[in-house]
Amino acid sequence: MERELTILLNKLFLELKSINSFLVNSLNPGLDEVSIKNAVHPEGLTFSQELIELFQWKNGTKLGKGLLGTYSFFPTSIFMDLEHAINFYHLRAGKDDYWKEHMFPIFGSGGDYYLIDLDQNSPTFNMIYYYSPSSIDFDTTITFYDSLLTCFETIYKCYREKAFYISNSVLYSDGEKEEEIAKKLNPKSEFWE
Repeated sequence: MERELTILLNKLFLELKSINSFLVNSLNPGLDEVSIKNAVHPEGLTFSQELIELFQWKNGTKLGKGLLGTYSFFPTSIFMDLEHAINFYHLRAGKDDYWKEHMFPIFGSGGDYYLIDLDQNSPTFNMIYYYSPSSIDFDTTITFYDSLLTCFETIYKCYREKAFYISNSVLYSDGEKEEEIAKKLNPKSEFWE
């Protein structure tokens, strides 16, 4: 039986296909649950069932030639494959200039990352943070999506309602529409306040 996140991801995939997104042919096949757990166990990480489900669905994006915008799930955000995500986790997690050890990168581009909180004792467990070292509006990290599910609900709805659209193979956004959708679906996230 398919889980709620997988159903939503499949709907998003069909939506991307219907608008001829380059991303459709750039997603890596998913991994099995044992491979995912074996990859993160030596790191001392425990993934939620939803995060495992995400990497079972697809294992990030394979980058090739072309503009980075053609590989984005949402503007400036490339879905990282598990190996690259683990590498970026090693490079940045727990370091003074980066993010806390319990944050794991899922999306990234140009120095900005979207991180999931893996600390089961944290009040923001499973929330998605936006990490942007160059931001002047907030202190490098801020909650962006209430969960992995609302992250993809927001992305899906943004495509459906044309807040995200493709022009010349590159993904663009209507910031006002995106904010309206995201604010409604992610009421706990500080970024949209």
